[in-house]
Amino acid sequence: MDDTELTKAIEGFPIRSWLQKHTRVYSGGNVVYADCPVCKGKKRLGVYRQSRLGFPLATCGRCKDGGHHNGVWTGATTIPSFVKLLEGTSWRQTFALIHKLSGVPEPPWERPADQKPEEVPADAIPLKDCRDDEKAVLMLRSRHVAHLVETTSLAIGGKYDERVILPCNYQGRYMGFEAKGTHVAHDPKSLYGTNMETQLTVYTALSNDDRREDLVITESVLDAETFHTLPINAVGCYGGFKEEQTEAILRLGPKRIYWFLDGDAWTKLWPAIRNFLPFVENYVPPMLDKQDPNSLGPEGCMNYLNDAIKIEAELDLIGFGLQLGRRL
Repeated sequence: MDDTELTKAIEGFPIRSWLQKHTRVYSGGNVVYADCPVCKGKKRLGVYRQSRLGFPLATCGRCKDGGHHNGVWTGATTIPSFVKLLEGTSWRQTFALIHKLSGVPEPPWERPADQKPEEVPADAIPLKDCRDDEKAVLMLRSRHVAHLVETTSLAIGGKYDERVILPCNYQGRYMGFEAKGTHVAHDPKSLYGTNMETQLTVYTALSNDDRREDLVITESVLDAETFHTLPINAVGCYGGFKEEQTEAILRLGPKRIYWFLDGDAWTKLWPAIRNFLPFVENYVPPMLDKQDPNSLGPEGCMNYLNDAIKIEAELDLIGFGLQLGRRL
């Protein structure tokens, strides 16, 4: 998905005319006021083309006060999430509607039949056949994911030279691969195979059938695999969570989500969590700056799982952040 085109579509979305299909609208311009279609509060809904947070926002003061929204939303959300809420559509249908009404052409969601995910490079060497002191092997061991040595390979030459090739699956379906850098000269740290839909899918490290209702969200394949010995399932978001990945995560059927994003991603937590509040319970562990699952290891991750705080509103996250010395 092209973020530039999507941003243009959201900015050009005809908020006033679209809202008139769902409720009574009173004014337009930079802020469109209307009766809230959720709680029916008169003139309580404001849809801002540019909010103080830096992106378009829909908010209802009455719903935010609590007790009026029936758990449907928190009273504040992004334009795409609000369109999805009122239209009752999937994420793909939602973005298709936003592009259609804004007049901004939508990049193709579906991969053409002749554009299959790139296969693992044929000349890559299985890591299990490499020496124990091979840099790639040492890297995986130092990151608490030594078990991946048995299923990954090392590229020799070409575009992915000296990168670890990590096959990526979504619920058993091959989606492509991540080529992970093994030394500081590798920039960027990760490359992805051709036709890899990193915006729309996630990496699933699902192995514990008895804990399907609990799901950890991490930023990468290696972070997700850090949980492989723990009684919980994990997914990796290929470089950080993206709103378009919401549908792929909810399709896994979790009831509780634990947000193990890197410690320096604190300001991204609330925009991510609010997409899930109507559907699942959300928990945040007290990870510090510069920490991530890889650096913590399975034991450290388990400790943080036990100390995770339930987040039901933005104030919960703000208060928790202050305890950790952080601000949203």
